[in-house]
Amino acid sequence: MSSSGIPPGVDRLFQEYLESHEAGLHPEAEDFAARLAGEWDRGQFLALARSYEIVRANLPVPAEEPDRIGGYRLGEVIGRGGMCVIYASRTADGVPVALKVLHEDLLLHPAATRRFAREIDNLEHLDHPHVVKVLGHGQDGERLYLVMERMCGGTLRHRIEAVRETGVEPGAADVARSLWIAECIAEALAAAHRQHVVHRDVKPSNILFGGDGEPRLADFGLARVTDATRITGTDQVLGTAPYVAPERLTRQGRVADDDPRIDVYSLGVTLFEMLTGFPPYQGQLAANQAARQHGPPPMTALPAAAREPALEAILERCLEPDPKRRYASARELADDLAARREGRSVRALRGRRRRQAQLAVRNQPLPFAAALLLLLLTLGLGGSEVASRKRAHARASELLAAAAAQATEFRLRAASLVLDAEHGSRRATSDWSDPSRRSSDAEQTEFAARTRAAALAAFEQAQDSLLQALGGPRDSEVRAALGALWLDRYGLALREGRIREMAEAAEHAAEFGAPLRTGTLELSTDPPDATVWILRFERGSELPWKLEALPGATGLRAPVQRTDLAPGSYLLEMRRSGQERTVRLPFVMYPGENLRIRDLWLPSDEQIGDGWEYVPPGRFLAGGDPLAQDPELATLRYIEEGFFIQREELRFAEYKTFLVDLGTHGNVCCADPDAARTARKDLHPDTPVHFVHDRSDDDWDPESDYVGPVDDYFHVAAAVHSIAPVDAQHYLIWRNLRAREAGQPGDFALPTGDQWEFAARGADGRHFSWGNDFDWRCTAGGRSPGIKEATMRPGLYPDDRSPFGLLDVCGNVRELCLDREPSTDRYLVRGGEQSYYNAAWFRLAGRSGALLGEWNWNFGMRLVRRAHYAETGGD
Repeated sequence: MSSSGIPPGVDRLFQEYLESHEAGLHPEAEDFAARLAGEWDRGQFLALARSYEIVRANLPVPAEEPDRIGGYRLGEVIGRGGMCVIYASRTADGVPVALKVLHEDLLLHPAATRRFAREIDNLEHLDHPHVVKVLGHGQDGERLYLVMERMCGGTLRHRIEAVRETGVEPGAADVARSLWIAECIAEALAAAHRQHVVHRDVKPSNILFGGDGEPRLADFGLARVTDATRITGTDQVLGTAPYVAPERLTRQGRVADDDPRIDVYSLGVTLFEMLTGFPPYQGQLAANQAARQHGPPPMTALPAAAREPALEAILERCLEPDPKRRYASARELADDLAARREGRSVRALRGRRRRQAQLAVRNQPLPFAAALLLLLLTLGLGGSEVASRKRAHARASELLAAAAAQATEFRLRAASLVLDAEHGSRRATSDWSDPSRRSSDAEQTEFAARTRAAALAAFEQAQDSLLQALGGPRDSEVRAALGALWLDRYGLALREGRIREMAEAAEHAAEFGAPLRTGTLELSTDPPDATVWILRFERGSELPWKLEALPGATGLRAPVQRTDLAPGSYLLEMRRSGQERTVRLPFVMYPGENLRIRDLWLPSDEQIGDGWEYVPPGRFLAGGDPLAQDPELATLRYIEEGFFIQREELRFAEYKTFLVDLGTHGNVCCADPDAARTARKDLHPDTPVHFVHDRSDDDWDPESDYVGPVDDYFHVAAAVHSIAPVDAQHYLIWRNLRAREAGQPGDFALPTGDQWEFAARGADGRHFSWGNDFDWRCTAGGRSPGIKEATMRPGLYPDDRSPFGLLDVCGNVRELCLDREPSTDRYLVRGGEQSYYNAAWFRLAGRSGALLGEWNWNFGMRLVRRAHYAETGGD
């Protein structure tokens, strides 16, 4: 559950719903709700959507706008949208600025603030003369604001509408200016793409003019950072309908929302609109989708001054429905626009007639087939050499088409295998709180094996087709397709932790001209002089996974910057100056990613405390293990606030102190579990009930007189077990009260499901704490060596250690969590335990549940406490 009580899946979908509203797409709440599997989740989403609409419709307009925000005096409103208001203002030195302020009513949900923060982050890292400059940002009370340079020349939308209202056809000078504006924005997009930022909402209203008449690109709120976010791509299309690239309207296209060619398409639409006054395809999105897919663009609408082959070829390349035939980058488009302006040869003219013929044949195959046949019969083109070349070319085209189909099948099967999104038999396992919807382990295993076999079969067929076409007339396309195919295979192997397959795939990808891009890590710490080690998990068959230090990356002084990190799973180890405790932060580097970790707080030894570990804020891969008990979809999640967590599970030595203290506060204690269950039925649900001996005797000894369902295991050194969620709640109330009486913060709690999973699995989505392959020697389970002598004592299996240093996250006892499913009142339980004989039950992505008063002999707990960074100031 999120901190607001909203399930994470509902919260993420509601964020998409808000962003879609802001993009002007007017989504239907029912269509979004249909994407949720559970009836309760769908109902909660619809309730949120209705509340949002009611609040937005009925929110009273303030009688007076505030005079100042963040020390800036507010002037006239110079812009207003669904998300922000833009005011004219000035700095203390009198410099004109624009103040972009988030609507106050959008603070009702964090989605809008996240998008606003994303725009600030994107703009701060872009320094280009044709991108609106950010001068500062901040927060006044609850209202967020962004300070930008004042653009006094209005928007491109205003200029297009003004020209359209005159009814005068643009002349040569107007056409030249339109091409210059497009060239400037293409340069800005090229700079953004170099920083791995794709705008995703290029349109006339987001192109502004300064007092110098220069155009500048604004509004990066829908922008996406490439590679770093590829795993969390959703099915929601954002952007304004006429400017959305056609591949984003299909299932295959939605996984490419970080492709720079979608910005090329949107800029092409904008250029067309500058020349004609209207976008090339108008009307509702559904009505013009076919027109986008089956061009060509309506060039007859161009004014006479723009009817020239070079300009038409540029527009055709921009608006090509197939992204592979479009300009590969904004850089190429900017070069062609500059070439046309300078009278040089335009690249888009090369092969234009061939592209036009292919487009015509694709749209009207029968007439053109008949015409081609007639031509062949008339001219008698039967020369053996010509015919042979044509047959070779046709065969290569046939093999490429077959390979493309099989590659698509492979990607879909791989996505199904990894993301758990394609089959209803697995979708039914997404609700851990409903036992009636759980699939058996055998069904899950069979499904995963079947899906993986189908994915690899499709991969082999695609590779065979491409290898047959290698060396033929379309050799360069074949090699590019082989490189892309092996990169996709690398991605699957990376997610599955198959080190040998990763190495093989990377080698083949490089062989065909598609080497993996290295990534960049930028790290700074608080305090700033920490010592840093960068280690890499070697994810092979040997268990546990080995950690190897990178060359030249041991004992570094923060801040640290490395630009040579190959894709893979890493671990940062950091230590404050003069301290002994090590803070660990695992992370995954994706190809070409620029990962920034700024001012990472490192607590002192005293702040961490004996027996505790610190888990810093971080990004991790949650769920996604199809063989785990009741798995959920694989998602990239964030822990936004660091926390402390016990290295070992809570022991009876601590818990018995609590039980003894109960006797002095009038709580009910019973001699056996059956009596405890009966008492819980008869008493108020909030009354603590625990099964121990009758303690009327003042000499009662908790060491010898504690009795439970399995007497042998109730030892002070054992992990606490045989408790219910209500017992854990009472213990935490008692412990926090005692801590506050001692002048301590008293912030002990159970971990949330996300906190537990990040602390147990690290960042790379591993199946077990030690790797991806199971070994009974690594954890406490029914077949583990020496398990009869274990008696649930923590730490007896040191290989069951998480990347953060936590012990026994896979075995020993199951651990209660804070999350509760309101529809069933079941609390989340994570991890495995000593009586398990099925390896699948130890998988860290697995989940089960328990009612408030439902105890089990293997239920235990591990505590967390808040990291008081604000109070300590990092000292």
